[in-house]
Amino acid sequence: MCAIDVQLKGQNDQKIWLYAADNGYTIVTKDDDFRALSLLRGAPPKVIWASPFSVDRSLRVTP
Repeated sequence: MCAIDVQLKGQNDQKIWLYAADNGYTIVTKDDDFRALSLLRGAPPKVIWASPFSVDRSLRVTP
């Protein structure tokens, strides 16, 4: 599920964080702010931080 699916697109990180925590979701993001929130507050919610480098590498197709 994406933030847009639950009318959270464009909302601040705090609202997204609370929605995920209250509803048992994990946040998957390239946004370093969520990684920092996770280190500061801990779970829930869980946060998977996909660095731009790891995302770029995973999307490449090798011949």
